[in-house]
Amino acid sequence: MKPLHRTTFSFGSVLALAFVGASAFSQTALLRVPLDGRSRDEGTELAKLAYQRFYDRMVPVIAGDRAARKRKAPYIFPTMVRTTRGGQDLPTGGRTRSGDLTLTIDPSFNNLSPGRAAFLASIYTNAKATMDAVFGPAALGGNIVVTNYDDLIGDRQALIGGFYLPNNGSGVREIRMPFNPNPEAAAINLIHCVLLAYLPETAYGFDVYYEGLVRAAVARIVRIPAAVPGLDADQIEAVLENTYDVGEFYQWKNQSALGGRQFIAPNLLTAPLPSGTLGGLFLTRYKMSGSMWSKVLTEYPGFIASFNAAMAANPSIAGDAGALETLAATTLAGFVASPTIEQTPAATWFQRQALMETRTVPGLKLHVESVPITSGLSGSDFGVFDFQASYFETLANGNEILLSGTSYPIFWDTGYNRILPGAQSERMDIASSFGSVTPNFTNDNAGKPYRVAVDIPVADRVVRQYVPAGAVAVPSQTTPSNLFGCVVGYPVSAGQQLVVKASVGATTFPEMLVEGFAFGAVITAPEFVGARQVRLDLYRRVAGVDTLLTTEYANKGVLGLAYNIGENLYATGSFDGLSAGIQMTGFSGDPLRTSFADYFGVDPFLAARYSSAKANFELFPATGAVKTGQGYFVRVPADTNPTFPIRQAPGTAIAVTLRPGWNLIANPLAETVAFDRVEVVRAVDFPISYGDATGQTGALTPILGRDAFLFTPGANDPVSGVPEGGTFTATTTFLPKRGYFVRCLAQEGATLLFRPGSGSSFGRAAVPQVAFEVGVDSTRRERSSAYIGMDRAATRGFDMRLDSSLPPGIGGLQVSITNESARYRDIRPIRDREVFNVKVSGLVNRGNYTFTLGQLSGRVQKIEVLNNANRVRRVLTGPNHRLNFRASSTTMEFTVTVIGGRV
Repeated sequence: MKPLHRTTFSFGSVLALAFVGASAFSQTALLRVPLDGRSRDEGTELAKLAYQRFYDRMVPVIAGDRAARKRKAPYIFPTMVRTTRGGQDLPTGGRTRSGDLTLTIDPSFNNLSPGRAAFLASIYTNAKATMDAVFGPAALGGNIVVTNYDDLIGDRQALIGGFYLPNNGSGVREIRMPFNPNPEAAAINLIHCVLLAYLPETAYGFDVYYEGLVRAAVARIVRIPAAVPGLDADQIEAVLENTYDVGEFYQWKNQSALGGRQFIAPNLLTAPLPSGTLGGLFLTRYKMSGSMWSKVLTEYPGFIASFNAAMAANPSIAGDAGALETLAATTLAGFVASPTIEQTPAATWFQRQALMETRTVPGLKLHVESVPITSGLSGSDFGVFDFQASYFETLANGNEILLSGTSYPIFWDTGYNRILPGAQSERMDIASSFGSVTPNFTNDNAGKPYRVAVDIPVADRVVRQYVPAGAVAVPSQTTPSNLFGCVVGYPVSAGQQLVVKASVGATTFPEMLVEGFAFGAVITAPEFVGARQVRLDLYRRVAGVDTLLTTEYANKGVLGLAYNIGENLYATGSFDGLSAGIQMTGFSGDPLRTSFADYFGVDPFLAARYSSAKANFELFPATGAVKTGQGYFVRVPADTNPTFPIRQAPGTAIAVTLRPGWNLIANPLAETVAFDRVEVVRAVDFPISYGDATGQTGALTPILGRDAFLFTPGANDPVSGVPEGGTFTATTTFLPKRGYFVRCLAQEGATLLFRPGSGSSFGRAAVPQVAFEVGVDSTRRERSSAYIGMDRAATRGFDMRLDSSLPPGIGGLQVSITNESARYRDIRPIRDREVFNVKVSGLVNRGNYTFTLGQLSGRVQKIEVLNNANRVRRVLTGPNHRLNFRASSTTMEFTVTVIGGRV
């Protein structure tokens, strides 16, 4: 790869789709229908077709969501369809500057169910006051025709709602609804569509607002009995659970892969989705967005109404993510001087929600959902969880490619020893983005719960989940726990006990003993019912005396709360100072935003990462979302040290996954980790030491290259005045905030587990060798080295235990041994005469250098060094040798002959 220079990138444009289009900035979740040159009837058919296609995209989701099929509750996906001419949205029809919205209900609804038209009219009449209070009054008054559109969908078992047309092509606002035999679903559908009509002409340009605010408002409205009298509350919850919120699992699902401008990628609006999958993450995004804004409503019931009013007064910021986020915090400040959400400053809280990353960040994405199985348990069932993975690639234009792959899930007990719960859980096959396993974690803690850390690795992505085995439901427990979770990062010693005390307001619930870093309880107190802020206090108890360790807050939904204490500890991260020029760095801690542009304020920012899949470097943003455990080459024009929020789990072992080939990784811990504190897992094997994995100890076939490489920036470039290249050097420790090249030799890939604590490296192999360090020193204060030697166990080919290849270069001073490929370490069999070709690249023409040959072990009779450029030969004796030379080109080669080598 050539030295990195600043480049201008083109992110491309969103695809223009027939009938169903990715929208302009003003609103992203819309379907669009061009009416150019078409009659009203043709426009009507196009709108119908657009929504029909949208419906077809939803059917696989309905088929794939097994939990919802058991509930037999309907899905509804109301949306908006805008008609356009000349590429411009037609203005909202029949609008008035002031006044309420009125509905005209199609009487033909009564043909399908007597009284249905009156029922729909009563829903709006009864709910309107609550709708106005929660969402704010309609921005534009006027009349909306509610049309019976039942011929749209033939499958009565998968009715998904209706759609709102701001202008049906004839200047009329219209809601088109199929008949839904479930009255609760019909009511929610109508309220959702009417709230879409409440929005101003220019509404939110990001789905986290456009979809999320409406979903949160709908859920809050229909959960108020006076707003929807006569409807079944349990059926309402069943519908909402399908598509409006994630219940108790928000914290577990709040992962960076959720981010993006649109919930449904433009290409997935039209591309057929395979049955049996969830078609990507859009369903989870829908539900998470409703839950996220519901958390805000728990503390500020009037927030959405005020926010909508502020947005209507500032339509120019519809497509400005930063301005919208600031407006949200400013709106909250209208309720209290220093607003907080879950006891966190509002602006900071928004940063911590993955959905609020509205920037399109290309690259591989992985999301994992953990769902405890609470019904049908029997026999030895103790901790049964379903883990569902969504694996996809985001393109620069926002499209998403549903990927297939294989994951070998790793289940760790409380001491981070691998658990193998069963053959069916050892491998997760992912097809069209979706894969799942359902392990049963057995009773391994004397009948008490225990924490299981679950790593799901795919390619170079890994997601960690913590689940409390035995704390949610077991066969003897008739009622599943509604408050449960794990404790992370708070160790205990003998004689110590962790205790969780939960409270809502002034009401404290019975304490929960933490067993094996897991806890759970059934809370029956009325104060726990409904949307509430829960305070969780973690204590360490010693001899009956409690010491408070931490306090965390969570705004729960109407159901229970799944929450891991200590999993999301936030800190200020940095790159430990970046000097001008190029260097290799990484994130020690999980960054809250996944684009370099958010850290340096430059878009695009000049960064690169090696892709083993493509065997080449990729420039950001093609490098993908930034993530802990991954290393990057970055180039900054001046010394800088940006700081940014990160998630950390102190005292916790963290995994990094490797693809076959070269991997650019980073130490995920905020401390130096020697190699002997890194364990290596391949596929379904048990962990082995780093030394065993490289073949330096034990007798296993190596699955890692012998050396890990650190990058040292070279001398200043004579043109730019800063380093534009550098040298790779082997290391035996992983420093924090640095990048490293590690080679994976296993075709399945591997996972590294970095353990915190003290330790020392395993050092070099104990096999007796004749070994030399071949080095080149420059008067420009640069140095590069490589190793040659002879060993009784060596072969003339590449020996994975003894030899090392150099990682992909980016330019700069580098010594290598040329033997089939560029080697950092080349060990041959012990012979009376052995010839090594030493190559030095990255030289400055006519620069002065010193060639050194330092003997590390063994003994030899003599050494001959031939400068291949001028054919000057030197015979050297003694343990250390130095040879001055002037570079005649940027690359020079030397022939080193070792004669009479002995151990």
